[in-house]
Amino acid sequence: MGLVKKIVKFRLGRFVIVGVCNTIINFAILNFAFYSLHQGKLVSSFIATGCAVIFSFILNRNFVFLDKERPTVKLIIFIAVTVSGILIVQNSVYALGIYLLHNHEVGVINFIHSIFKISLSKNFVDVNLSNVVASLFVMVWNYNGYRLFVFRNAKIGNEIYEIESN
Repeated sequence: MGLVKKIVKFRLGRFVIVGVCNTIINFAILNFAFYSLHQGKLVSSFIATGCAVIFSFILNRNFVFLDKERPTVKLIIFIAVTVSGILIVQNSVYALGIYLLHNHEVGVINFIHSIFKISLSKNFVDVNLSNVVASLFVMVWNYNGYRLFVFRNAKIGNEIYEIESN
């Protein structure tokens, strides 16, 4: 069995896959809103997070937790867990990251340039580095919130996803 099939077999593995996809979507929309739509850093973060929440519910319900019960009720609880994660965790950690990086962006830029030989702007560093750290915190918050409050009736145990063998 391939590595991907082994990872997909476990709920936590599926959650990480969805989280990675969700993070890519979040970053793409965050940067699009900031650089193309010329929105502020926090407004861009809110726009990106809103889009990512919709994507996340669909995949968490149908792929991670395999839950088919009452989607309307689940969506309301999902949004409550997610919004509390965004308001409490995402934006707090994001704002803290921007605050802590203020006047330290040049050091981070020089460090990244010395390793990867790429040049980045101050805005790119604080917008994206803060978002990476915030996303990691939110991933832990969301997994536990979804598992405990939203999809708590999903099958217990990790090996709940049947994979066809070739």
